[in-house]
Amino acid sequence: GNYSLGNISCVLSGVHGTLQHPIVISSVGDGPVVLDGTIAVVGNWTPELRKKESISGNVLPARYSTAAPAKEIFQLFVDGKLQMLARHPNAKWTDKSVFLANKNWMKSTIGEHNTTTGLGYLVDAGKCNDSSLCCQLCNEHDLADVKQNISGAIVILNLWSCDTSAERVTYHNPGSHSFNYSATYDGQCDTYRGGQGRYYFEGLEGFLDDEEEWFLDVKEERILRLFPASPSQNVRARVSEYGLIVNNTSHLVIANISVFGSIFSIAGNISNIRLQSVNFSYGSVSRRALGQVTPPATMALFNTASKCVPESCMATNLTIDDASFQFSDGPAIMLQGGSNNVVSNSVFEWNDYTAVGGSWPLDIPLKGKSNRGTTVRTSGVFSFHRLTFANNGAAQAFNADGRIPNLPPVVDLCHFSHQWAMQDDGAFVEGGGDPATVFVRNWAHSTGKAGLRWDGMYPTTNSGLMTRNVVWNTSGVVVKGNKHTVSFNTIFDGADIPPSLPFHDQPRYQDASSYLNNATQPAVGIGAGTRKYNPLADQKTLLENNLADNVIVRRANCPRFPNCTLPGKYVNNMVFSDSPFDIRSELRDPFHQDFRPCPTSRVASLGVGAYQIVNTSQSGDVYWIPGRQLMTAISTPLPPPGSIAVHVDTALMFNQARRASAHVVYAAPISQPLARIATVAGDANVVHPFVLHAYTDYHWRVDVVVMPTASVPAFLARGIMPAAAEIYPGTVWTFTTGATRACAQPVVDSGLKYFKGE
Repeated sequence: GNYSLGNISCVLSGVHGTLQHPIVISSVGDGPVVLDGTIAVVGNWTPELRKKESISGNVLPARYSTAAPAKEIFQLFVDGKLQMLARHPNAKWTDKSVFLANKNWMKSTIGEHNTTTGLGYLVDAGKCNDSSLCCQLCNEHDLADVKQNISGAIVILNLWSCDTSAERVTYHNPGSHSFNYSATYDGQCDTYRGGQGRYYFEGLEGFLDDEEEWFLDVKEERILRLFPASPSQNVRARVSEYGLIVNNTSHLVIANISVFGSIFSIAGNISNIRLQSVNFSYGSVSRRALGQVTPPATMALFNTASKCVPESCMATNLTIDDASFQFSDGPAIMLQGGSNNVVSNSVFEWNDYTAVGGSWPLDIPLKGKSNRGTTVRTSGVFSFHRLTFANNGAAQAFNADGRIPNLPPVVDLCHFSHQWAMQDDGAFVEGGGDPATVFVRNWAHSTGKAGLRWDGMYPTTNSGLMTRNVVWNTSGVVVKGNKHTVSFNTIFDGADIPPSLPFHDQPRYQDASSYLNNATQPAVGIGAGTRKYNPLADQKTLLENNLADNVIVRRANCPRFPNCTLPGKYVNNMVFSDSPFDIRSELRDPFHQDFRPCPTSRVASLGVGAYQIVNTSQSGDVYWIPGRQLMTAISTPLPPPGSIAVHVDTALMFNQARRASAHVVYAAPISQPLARIATVAGDANVVHPFVLHAYTDYHWRVDVVVMPTASVPAFLARGIMPAAAEIYPGTVWTFTTGATRACAQPVVDSGLKYFKGE
């Protein structure tokens, strides 16, 4: 059922279970349990007759208001859809344009941020006169168009490369190109950039000019919207910050619960805590609706007692498994522990649309932010296994640096995609340390950020391993430090936007005809991490058996730039800039994420890249696909749903269900009913369908079968379904074929790119 938390926090303090008998907070029965941090808004909506000026100086039409159901409201939902705090420039949650910082934030050029005097001063860049500059340094917004005095507004400021703050406007002359603000925040990422950055405003009723916006009149305790809610609409207000507060507790399991509009704070001297099959929607939340600029209240699993020292780290055994964190207005979660901590089979998506960072956990008496913008803030020794990160706003998905001998952080089988350009610099994973992070069998793609990165200054980052990863349409991988091993990786198709000051919010559009080699962007950046030129950086780093567009030295102040000597040792790498090739004829279908080598390719003969050559004509092969695995449903179907120009000899592949004993695959032309084409068991996840016709729409589905292990052979051989079997029908996916086969040579015909079949 659905249980209302209201604005009450449940507190669990100083309670300890045992390994055999942990304390368990879990759902009971068959139905789902949702803990809901919202309450209904039930009052009548009445027109506001007060004349208010819009930011353009025009008199706004009458707005509508209703009584707030509580003094403190953090978010508003209409029919389950988040409404945006009134802001300028506008952006929506429903179409996710709130993540388009290049388009929907304003741009600044110079300024001052003096925390000693408290003086902040910013000069707006104005509209772009030269379209070629849009939207790197300017866009369509101009502060001079703001005719309302916005003194007292809240301004969200990204004035550090990968850090953002919320401040208060102290002076503004309507129609001018500048404003003053109260400078209270010291950046945690690099240095203040002299006022160059991006920003937007909240906190004034005059910004309320869009049907999906709302404003809280704190003094009058009323909710304002541009239009009244209809009687049929369900309007709810979030009133919960922390629904559960746990302090100084051990051996606790929280399982099989969904949380909407609330978060948990689990902190203090904690150990042996497990979050199992929990789902958080609209978790971390700011207090900006109340006119406060404090950092967002953030979900925390945070041991404050265990401190890692250079030689050891106390085991805290913190575990998150089969969880989801979505739609946070701040970091998804903050993690801190000693050693033996695991985050696995979980998804983090559409989090942090301001990237301001998060607050400290409740039991830490510190003010200000606990971290810069990072989707998951980590400290301690964690392993990250089968995670999915997609469409998050902060500059990093998470940081994972090693500090303890023989205990490097491990990032394996994770799927990273579409990190937004709300901040500069950054990477999906910012690793480093000594021993440095281990990266194994990950996919990272579709961002201007670096895919994977060892950060830190030489000689403090050493002895990392990066192997069997696929990185494409990014700013490549960054290899700082020394004594690393970079082997058997596939790195290609550099993004057309850099990590900092990008021209647009996401990399360019591509389709199945797009050329996927790009030597203008670094695939492997090596030798960085020095404040001045140092030829010893990465001298003992080994690069072997990699498939990459290029390898570029990134030393600071190299006296022979750009003709610097590449550091490191190189063995059997296939590099496009050394000997050009078309990756579309080297791998089966890289655009549709089949990265297996073509049988007669150079990749196959050299044995380079992330995947080995396999039998590509029979069902039952195993193709590793990273990311979260669901319990009773497949994920990451390949070809991706809705794909076009799929090869007629394509294989159907998928990320296996965790509980599956077998997977039953159905497929057919979309004009015909689905037909069973194969059953595979174990880790097998590759099925070769019937002969596909060119230019034809197909649909397909994978059902998950769970049965006793002893029954699997009979099921595979004779189709005998045991009485104890559980069948979970899958989602139906579609794709459209082209007229080509895999491993074809590209040709040009009538100005359009096609492929010549084998």
